Amino acid sequence: SLTEQPSSGKIKYGHNVKAAYYSQLSAQNLDYNHTVWEEALSVSSKLNSVERRNLLGAFLFSGDDINKSVKILSGGEKARLALYKLMLIETNLLILDEPTNHLDFNTREIIERALLKYQGTLIIVSHDRHFLDSLAERVLELRDGNLYDYQGNYSYYLEKRVEREENLSSQTHKSE
Repeated sequence: SLTEQPSSGKIKYGHNVKAAYYSQLSAQNLDYNHTVWEEALSVSSKLNSVERRNLLGAFLFSGDDINKSVKILSGGEKARLALYKLMLIETNLLILDEPTNHLDFNTREIIERALLKYQGTLIIVSHDRHFLDSLAERVLELRDGNLYDYQGNYSYYLEKRVEREENLSSQTHKSE
């Protein structure tokens, strides 16, 4: 569920939108008093116990790992577990706030692969250019009170933004 509320205005979702939120603060995603397995069971899902264990394995939790307390997990393990939980929920919109912060390369790869398989819409806030390049199909930029829509990945956005700024600069010089 979305825990962060807007400082002004309202959030209005479209018809049948089922949203979930991934916070860069793991305490908002996980119950530190649970074990990994208790967290795996804390989310309603169509998956049975065997399917949940198999999916946990894809997120690198196997064997006795499932009995570990959430509070002793590393940052990467907490991130994997939080994303695992999001994958169990039936959603069609994921809002991800800096999902790769403080993650090692392998954890980033696991999260990236899982998100590439996601069938819904992703809204990603991130400074991780590689991550954005591999996942983004559209970039929306809010700048100077305007919204700019780029239909492509992050590299495409950077290229088109430079072109737009050069065009604006040349138009300004022509009018002087």
